[in-house]
Amino acid sequence: MEAEFEDAYTYLFANIASAFPENAGVTSWQRTIMLSPYEKRVRIVESYDLASPGESLILRYVTPVRPEKTPVGNIRIGNVIFSSETDLPVRITPLENAWALEINIETPGMRGTYAFAVEGD
Repeated sequence: MEAEFEDAYTYLFANIASAFPENAGVTSWQRTIMLSPYEKRVRIVESYDLASPGESLILRYVTPVRPEKTPVGNIRIGNVIFSSETDLPVRITPLENAWALEINIETPGMRGTYAFAVEGD
């Protein structure tokens, strides 16, 4: 993991491709987290390269706090809102002691970038 500090933002970068099994065909997966001391928002950007186009791709974020859908389609987790900046639908899946926010990307292609935001107090 690498970090970069600027006046307006702090960036955390990680290539998480090694977290995927070899047969998944992930050649690069860059996760970038952007924090700002001036905003009540964290941005998460997922950028990937695949060895071949996939049939579908599921992004999962896990939370110990029970999430709920808002009327406009975002996800409330406690007193923060999780939203897709690319208007992808988010599904809530219960796990044993947590919940998963799942974003299904159909026919993702060999390269893609998706952004999400977590906003609130």
